[in-house]
Amino acid sequence: MSPPARERIATAGPGGGYILSTACSVAPLAPPENILTLREAAERFGRYPLAEGLPAEPYPGAAREEHK
Repeated sequence: MSPPARERIATAGPGGGYILSTACSVAPLAPPENILTLREAAERFGRYPLAEGLPAEPYPGAAREEHK
């Protein structure tokens, strides 16, 4: 699953109105599996009403990139 997508849904989703997307378009060199993973995360975690207690933190064992 996609920890960053789950994190965004949990953070911005409560209250309604959040749209998880790739922004304005999909980058031409984006791997298709990344787009499918985003879709899967939206279907699993992004339906209103949001699951009670959906943690903003990625699930245990998920790798997290550090941004510099």
